[in-house]
Amino acid sequence: QTALTKICAVNDSIDSDLKDFERRIRVQILENRFKGKVTNLVTPSRRVLREGVLRKMEGRDVALHKALLFVLFNDSLLFAAESATSDKLTFHNLLPFNRQFRVQLPSRIAVRNMSEVHSTNGSFMVLTQSAEQRDEWMDSIAAAHRAYIALETVQITARTRGTAKKRKASTLFIPFDFAEKCMLKGCDTRFSFVNRRNHCSEWYVVQK
Repeated sequence: QTALTKICAVNDSIDSDLKDFERRIRVQILENRFKGKVTNLVTPSRRVLREGVLRKMEGRDVALHKALLFVLFNDSLLFAAESATSDKLTFHNLLPFNRQFRVQLPSRIAVRNMSEVHSTNGSFMVLTQSAEQRDEWMDSIAAAHRAYIALETVQITARTRGTAKKRKASTLFIPFDFAEKCMLKGCDTRFSFVNRRNHCSEWYVVQK
């Protein structure tokens, strides 16, 4: 019984090492798909945790959304465009995990299968095919972010705390079609041809 317990423990350790090795290799495979345009994706600690095609909202028009490949690493979130004729990827952005990074449900609008991503390198809305897919991605991203922040190597020290507080997540632009009136607290102005829409730095659609 003791021997069997030890053998099972060794097998579990081997399986874990193999999975970790496969996740490291997937980072290299992804970098190769950029055909030399991205050369700093591979790092000793980076692993691929999840990847899939999601739709990213583009600009201020609710009808503009682009299907992109999203890749969740243990330290960041990447998205890129896939070629229709080959395995080539076109880089869009890499969002590093920090204390300003977060993923959440829309706070001011109600849209099915949508989530918000906020980071210092960019903030945007993402559409999924189902609520289940949205929740799975949100859970995976949140878990990876918590694990990364919990690492001692990324804990905020007294020397860097002041700098970290000054950094803010990028503005999230809300498509105009999602708002019929000003979202600023205490303002009930309804939008029209005269009262046009614009965006403020607090992520709310406001009167221009």
